[in-house]
Amino acid sequence: GAQVCCECRKDEDRTMAVKATSRPKDLFTKMSPRMGLAGTGACYLMNTEGALVFRLAAPSSSAEEAVKCGLLKEGDVLMKIDGEDTQGRSIPELASKLLGAPSTNVQLTFKRGDKSVDLSLQRRLH
Repeated sequence: GAQVCCECRKDEDRTMAVKATSRPKDLFTKMSPRMGLAGTGACYLMNTEGALVFRLAAPSSSAEEAVKCGLLKEGDVLMKIDGEDTQGRSIPELASKLLGAPSTNVQLTFKRGDKSVDLSLQRRLH
């Protein structure tokens, strides 16, 4: 089964849609204000090669803004977080790199077909 990294866990409808679509083995990355952590609002699915693939974005998130602008698309493969390769990393390790202090930016590099897409997304509490 697929594993899901979901920064938009609080958005129950979207989380349920991901569960129904992908039947994930593991949902993780709680965005709790108590923990002081924020994310970009992106949900990813881990594919069979162990790469995170962008699925959907939480409403009013920086990921949703990137989707609306056409900068981020479903199926984009996350290759780097702040310049560090994601390949071979565990889901908790990737989640810890995606999350951070509110209002900070994270630099993400995605692969779309044979193109590389670099984005700077702001972490927000959702």
